[in-house]
Amino acid sequence: YMLISFTSNLFQSHLAIMLLYLLKTTNMRLSWVGISCDSRHQRVKALNLSGMGLGGTIPPHLGNLSFLMSLDVTLNNFYGHLPNELGKLGRLKFISFSFNKLSGSIPTWIGVLSKLQIMSLRNNNITGPIPNSLFNLSKLEMLQASFNVIDGNIPSGIGNLSNLFDLDLRHNNLQDQIPTEIGNLQNLESLALGTNNLSGLIPPAIFNISTIRVLNLHSNQFSGRLPSTIGHSLPNIEYLTLAINNLIGTIPDSLTNASKLIGLDLGSNSFSGHIPNTFGNLRHLNVLSIRTNNLTTESSSADQWSFLSSLTNCRKLSYLVLDSNPLGGILPPLIGNFSASLQSFYAYECKLGGSIPKEIGNLRGLILLTLDFNDLNGTIPTSVGTLQQLQGLSLEDNNLEGSIPYDLCHL
Repeated sequence: YMLISFTSNLFQSHLAIMLLYLLKTTNMRLSWVGISCDSRHQRVKALNLSGMGLGGTIPPHLGNLSFLMSLDVTLNNFYGHLPNELGKLGRLKFISFSFNKLSGSIPTWIGVLSKLQIMSLRNNNITGPIPNSLFNLSKLEMLQASFNVIDGNIPSGIGNLSNLFDLDLRHNNLQDQIPTEIGNLQNLESLALGTNNLSGLIPPAIFNISTIRVLNLHSNQFSGRLPSTIGHSLPNIEYLTLAINNLIGTIPDSLTNASKLIGLDLGSNSFSGHIPNTFGNLRHLNVLSIRTNNLTTESSSADQWSFLSSLTNCRKLSYLVLDSNPLGGILPPLIGNFSASLQSFYAYECKLGGSIPKEIGNLRGLILLTLDFNDLNGTIPTSVGTLQQLQGLSLEDNNLEGSIPYDLCHL
């Protein structure tokens, strides 16, 4: 046993052998990589086996390490169920089985680990519903179980986890509505439920959790409207992702009061009305996507995109996605007022007329420009040839004429 180390190829797939050795040598001072011992009793208090290429099943012997407070087997090749014996580890505060090949459901014994603060099960093949016993973990601060096959609903008991600040259940098969009790999580900073089969209205209580910085609900079947006060009730929001749902109504003007916003994605819904002319208040905005809605532009002149003037104040904006909205009008020359940080500009299928303004050549940081499926006419401005960072240019299905600028050959 003395020859077996965590860095040796001989050790791979032989975790059970190592555990037997640990259990027989609790009075010895150990210096193996990945093992931490209690200074007083010399008992194993932490195992960090992450990224060691280990395989096989999780050995039940782990349950005998009664002083264990932290268990990390992230990024290995473990498969099978989590053994019941792990329920004996009453001192556990941290547990991570992420990025393995584990199967079976979240075990009910998880609810007896009363000191647990962080649990991560990301990127496995875990199935079945969320057990109600999990909501006994009153000290739980982080629950990550994204990229699995968890089904059923989100139980109302989620509201018992009052210390939770990170809840990540993305990319599962969760169904039905989000329980209103989720509004009890007043310490929540990140709520990620994207890519599930959730439906119904988004509980208004979510929009009253003032601590939220990240709200990801994309790719579900949510319906209804956004609250008119959203920009005031979420003062700390940085990333708001509600794309690919069935949301309706207008984009609330108050949203532009959420001054910390970095990323905003409302694409692929059924929003209507005007694009707010006050997006320029969001000075930290890096990504704005409102694609595939029924949005129009508010302007005293029907042929101007008035909201663009405000957006040019967002000097960090790099990704602007407006495509598949019935905006009409023309692309104004002020498009050239965007900063060099703008890298991607999507405006296809927007019923654009007129010509491409020569000021487009001012966008020296532009990597991708898509203006296809519009009613653009005239020639391609030679200034496009100055866009030395350009990697993609799409102008198909328009009424352009004349010659292709020679300088495009040098891009």
